[in-house]
Amino acid sequence: MAAGGVAIVTGAARRIGREIALALAEDGYAVLVHYGSSEASALEVVEQIRNKGGLAMTVSADLAEPELSATRICDAACELGSPTLLINSAAVFEDLPLPQISPRHCLEHFTVNAIAPILLAREFVARLPASAAGQIISLLDWRALHPPTDHLVYTASKAALASITLTLAQQLAPQIRVNGIALGAILAPPGRADWHQQRAAEQIPLRRHGTPRDVVSALRFLISNDFMSGEILQLTGGEHL
Repeated sequence: MAAGGVAIVTGAARRIGREIALALAEDGYAVLVHYGSSEASALEVVEQIRNKGGLAMTVSADLAEPELSATRICDAACELGSPTLLINSAAVFEDLPLPQISPRHCLEHFTVNAIAPILLAREFVARLPASAAGQIISLLDWRALHPPTDHLVYTASKAALASITLTLAQQLAPQIRVNGIALGAILAPPGRADWHQQRAAEQIPLRRHGTPRDVVSALRFLISNDFMSGEILQLTGGEHL
């Protein structure tokens, strides 16, 4: 087993999840790189980790089937050792006006963004040795605590995950610490490269957007501070104010 233990990172093939997986490998974790459909990107992450002497492997699982996926992911992590860190990074992020919202749109968001983390927590806890300390950290969104006018269903699903985070922090203590990071403008959505620049100029007090390295820095803080649980860090440049 790697010196830092075994970390599960969902949605680790791309974007912020990728940077988290690489950073955790740098910190000595063996990393389970979960992906949905981005196999080539996931394999690149694993190759990069292994080329630097780290341990990593991939697992493919569709979080829209949360019970099967949770079991598959946690079983795969056990091939690297006993998982002690679960990072919920994978998410569905779509926006539709109210007249176009369907049950399928709602179900997809709540299944991936809220139900899957619950079942992943269940399977993670079941595999954590009684003598080991564990951590669960979920990537949230500032919208969850300060809902805007757009992204109705996405925001509701992330608000659910914020509630789940606070409840699990109480249920799983003292063995497992549970925290979240509420993200602001970090990476623009595909096809909207200028969106964060516009937000920075109009809405963000620091007048700039963040980077994945800012997320990694916040994550490392939560991991290293063993007296912090039930916390949701606002990483927004002040946009949530």
